[in-house]
Amino acid sequence: MSFVTPSPQGRVRRVVTGHDATGKAIVVSDGLAPAVHTNPLRPGHWSVDIWRTDATPARIEKKAADPTPGPRRQMPPKHGTVVRIADFAPESEGLRRLDPESAKKVFAAMGNESASTFRPGGRHAMMHRTETIDYAIVLSESSHWCSMTPMWSFARETS
Repeated sequence: MSFVTPSPQGRVRRVVTGHDATGKAIVVSDGLAPAVHTNPLRPGHWSVDIWRTDATPARIEKKAADPTPGPRRQMPPKHGTVVRIADFAPESEGLRRLDPESAKKVFAAMGNESASTFRPGGRHAMMHRTETIDYAIVLSESSHWCSMTPMWSFARETS
């Protein structure tokens, strides 16, 4: 189980709980989530992976390694999940004028170039499609800012 306390610029406190050898609930770790990702092609945006699983049902292990470090992966593995907090900065003029090839580069930097659906005359450069079920909760917003959005993504089985 993970609990999070969001703060500016990707510094998110993550508390991971587990059980000791006797079955008593304990705090396994309490500190900043290590998997903070930014993208120079998308100034002002950052995301933090809080936890990832690679199977459903998730395996519960006594001494599991932290599953979040490593390169940015937009998608969870097949049958896996990702819980992520993302901060969307006000849209820049550069983002508004992004062409389809540049949009693909932004998605490539997130590990999923093929997700980009932006085409000439399209609605928005960051529109995309993935084989996941996503849940998002907006915690704070203004007319120019959407802040601290936890994202739960569940990879669906495709044939």
